[in-house]
Amino acid sequence: MGVDAQMFVKVKNKIEPRKVRHWAFELSFAFGSTYFGTENDKRPSLSIITEYQQDGESLFPKENETFIKVDLWQRYYTKGYERGPLPFFIMVAEWLEQKIPDSQVWYGGDSSGKTAKLFNKKKRDKLFKHFVEVGHFPYYDTPVCDICNENMIQENNINGWRCPKCDFIFYKEIESSI
Repeated sequence: MGVDAQMFVKVKNKIEPRKVRHWAFELSFAFGSTYFGTENDKRPSLSIITEYQQDGESLFPKENETFIKVDLWQRYYTKGYERGPLPFFIMVAEWLEQKIPDSQVWYGGDSSGKTAKLFNKKKRDKLFKHFVEVGHFPYYDTPVCDICNENMIQENNINGWRCPKCDFIFYKEIESSI
């Protein structure tokens, strides 16, 4: 089972539910509703929560604070678990920070001890730098091209891997049932 991404916004004042519903509409319209909720449960992309549950100690808003859950439907991305769509998470965080006054975005996973941490500009930039360097390759552990010494991309239609630099193709060995 994979680790799902979780995100919430900590706001330093009380927010009216109708305002959050409006932001949810704007967020879903900006990025597309298919990126939020789950396949069978199309909830609003944003909702007020009184407890942030995680694989660790729950977090609670202080008096005169509001927690707004971002209902992501994606895998988590961090160093050592390079799986989810990090550029999407960064843009959602940027959008939320600009849209919601006096807010902080927090990001984590739903399992494996990936607890929420402040996801400010400095941390996003650091993680994006890692993403630019390695992308998703560490997670998928792909072969390296013998010609270019670059990670290869799996191509299901050819039953193998293709080098994105030189187009060299490495075929998987097909097991014989004979």
